[in-house]
Amino acid sequence: MTSVKKLGLTLFVVLAATFAANAQEARAKFTLTHEVRWEKTTLPAGTYMISVESGAVPKAIVSSESGKAFIAVPTVADYASSCKMSSVNLVHEAGTWNVSSVCFNESGLALYFGAEPPKTTLATLSPQVGSASGSH
Repeated sequence: MTSVKKLGLTLFVVLAATFAANAQEARAKFTLTHEVRWEKTTLPAGTYMISVESGAVPKAIVSSESGKAFIAVPTVADYASSCKMSSVNLVHEAGTWNVSSVCFNESGLALYFGAEPPKTTLATLSPQVGSASGSH
């Protein structure tokens, strides 16, 4: 085998291994004990699988054991989150449970749906009375 063919084969094997590892990083199985809204989709109680298709706009592909699936697009994807455990996080609003985020602790990926995640305020500026002037 020529060195170019060997290099090509090596790159193919490395890329295939990388894609396989990345595909497994953001996958999880979860069980809902009651009906939940996820964006515009209502999920009945049951067991589901979620996987993430990464790209410029990541997509969460959620499928049920019966094979039905839908795609949810997060408002925020945080690849540097500090997820302590993989979880599907719900909020109860107006009598309905809604998915607010999904956390994958092994990859450090957190997907937020609906409102943006809470932000930490480092400083607050208070309005000043009067005017300011200066020169360069």
